[in-house]
Amino acid sequence: MCASVKYNSRGPVLIPRMKSKHRVYYIALFSVVLLGLIATGMFQFWPHSIEPSGDWIAEKRSVHDVPAVKLLESSPLPERGDLSCRMHTCFDVYRCGFNPKNKVKVYIYPLKKYTDEYGSAVGGTISREYNELLTAVSESDFYTGDDTKACLYLPSIDVLNQNSLRIKETAQALAKLPRWDRGTNHLLFNMLPGGPPDYNTALDVPRDSPRTFFLVSSQTALHPEFRADLETIRAENGESVLILDKCSNLSDDSPPHRKRCHKNNAYDYPQVLQKWSSVSNPLFLPLIPPQSQGFTAVVLTYDRVESLFRVITEVSKVPSLSKLLVVWNNQNKSPPEESLWPKIRVPLKVVRTAENKLSNRFFPYDEIETESVLAIDDDIIMLTSDELQFGYEVWREFPDRLVGYPGRLHLWDHEMNKWKYESEWTNEVSMVLTGAAFYHKYFNYLYTYKMPGDIKNWVDAHMNCEDIAMNFLVANVTGKAPIKVTPRKKFKCPECTAIDGLSLDQTHMVERSECINKFATVFGTMPLKVVEHRADPVLYKDDFPEKLKSFPNIGSL
Repeated sequence: MCASVKYNSRGPVLIPRMKSKHRVYYIALFSVVLLGLIATGMFQFWPHSIEPSGDWIAEKRSVHDVPAVKLLESSPLPERGDLSCRMHTCFDVYRCGFNPKNKVKVYIYPLKKYTDEYGSAVGGTISREYNELLTAVSESDFYTGDDTKACLYLPSIDVLNQNSLRIKETAQALAKLPRWDRGTNHLLFNMLPGGPPDYNTALDVPRDSPRTFFLVSSQTALHPEFRADLETIRAENGESVLILDKCSNLSDDSPPHRKRCHKNNAYDYPQVLQKWSSVSNPLFLPLIPPQSQGFTAVVLTYDRVESLFRVITEVSKVPSLSKLLVVWNNQNKSPPEESLWPKIRVPLKVVRTAENKLSNRFFPYDEIETESVLAIDDDIIMLTSDELQFGYEVWREFPDRLVGYPGRLHLWDHEMNKWKYESEWTNEVSMVLTGAAFYHKYFNYLYTYKMPGDIKNWVDAHMNCEDIAMNFLVANVTGKAPIKVTPRKKFKCPECTAIDGLSLDQTHMVERSECINKFATVFGTMPLKVVEHRADPVLYKDDFPEKLKSFPNIGSL
């Protein structure tokens, strides 16, 4: 054992060195504890914010250093919120397609200090709960600092507790958010709505809504000024506003409490409320699609290169053609080299499919950018550019219809007690074949992803009836018949032999009657509508010079 020597009056004394080591140890321990206490005290009293670091807050930690925003008394105020807001009414899904792997990205607005004209704070500090919520989002894979790539937006304005809010000023602060857009795709978290004594079930802060309302006011003893306002609205909107009054001239057998009148016209109340201007088919507004957009021709082909090139050449002459898409359905043979394809004025794209399926012609390809699609077979070489252009013009006026050239009919066979497919020329039409037909590209989506039952798989397995399936689908969605255009009835390719096409096989024709019965069973009804008319140009067969006609090359059977 080592020791040190110390001298005193009695002589040398041994002092163990262990005591010296303990002294150093205790001094070091005391120093660490003291420094810890000092650091803790400084942290408690040093100005700081409880918000974590992140892109959604200011770089400086103090809430006193965040940007200040003054809200004027005249600042815009959002409208009252829509309590019946739903995904399809208040949410814009088209903002959510910017990111890979279909990941929803969330943007958090930077922290700001809102004050009124007099410098008083509009909102208090962010609560611990809301801070934890924002922190969880900012630290997740769903957070983005780029507001242009975001699908959802979280304001850094804490509205969890309405009791701590200044309602009007908070609404004005929300309206100042750069991406507010009437509150579209913005999430507001509120746990305590309303105020004492009767707490509401929804936040009272006006927060806008993109939904258009159908307003109904049914009351008695309406104030004259309010009535005058309604009359002003009616005068500005014409027949879009219907004001119903009590009926003065009613028969005795009519219950007066169930009748309302407008310009001597009686309406049953409240049944009249069911007859308001409901939304049209979700595909289309009641407007003609823009002519400048044109149409995309989709040609389904397998191995008939010569006739395919002839079809491409003829279709390319149509003025409204925007793009030509060739669906190459042959997996055992590559398409011709690029140098061999016809040179046309519009883009030409070839898509190679993974399997030989007839349904490939109705896939919603990204290359289809126009609303209008012309489905055409690779052996339809007889249609002229005038016939195709006229068909497109008709489709523009009826964009929810199938507009095509080969007409067909379904009939009820009383002897066999089932439906029958009829390809002979008759006075009626219930289908137009998609070997040459215009339709809206939305039906590609419905055919691929929303076709009822096993119809799509059945078509692919039998290599038949994809055109009949599309007719069933469109008629079932719209409740309308197709439109046959131009008088042409013959669509057989003169150069094609019996082994070139599916439709020339007798078994193929028998299966088409089976298709109609199969599809009617799956749909649970017969949606096809029978009509006895077709669309022709106005001057068709009129004794006018050809140069005065918009579509002179029409008339051949």
